Amino acid sequence: MELVERIREVLSAELNPDGILEILKREHREVSALMDHVEQSKPGAPARTSTFEEIASTLLAHVKAEDEVFYPALDKIEATHGMALEAHEEHHVIEVLVAELRAIQVRGEAWMAKFHVLTENVDHHVKEEEDKFFPKARTVLAAAHQVEMATAYAAARDRHLAGRTTHSEPS
Repeated sequence: MELVERIREVLSAELNPDGILEILKREHREVSALMDHVEQSKPGAPARTSTFEEIASTLLAHVKAEDEVFYPALDKIEATHGMALEAHEEHHVIEVLVAELRAIQVRGEAWMAKFHVLTENVDHHVKEEEDKFFPKARTVLAAAHQVEMATAYAAARDRHLAGRTTHSEPS
């Protein structure tokens, strides 16, 4: 009976495009596209500032919601505990970089160098999540739990986005 139930969970997860892992992957792609837009922008261009603020708000809401909903569940499971701790620390670095970038008024060469560091950190974090952490999470979280987490994650993310006008300090 256990094998049949596991097969059902796997099939349900594959058929359900709105589980937590799928939502996180989709958000990773959206932030990556925005970061590419900033990378291609010219110094002093209004689009650089407005796109960066969109990235900052979206990225901070994403990491805070992951830290509230996704990682705590995986922190309790031995197979994913270490990964959850590392990912949480990577989030802290991302929050610090966003705060530092927001503090720099001139969005020129020095700002762009720090933005490159943010981009590299986010890219590294996403690669680890998608290549190592998500496949492991898929094996330890039931499909139904992934769907429940997606709902809780979306609510937490939206709550953080609603406060986007306040520039949060890193935790």
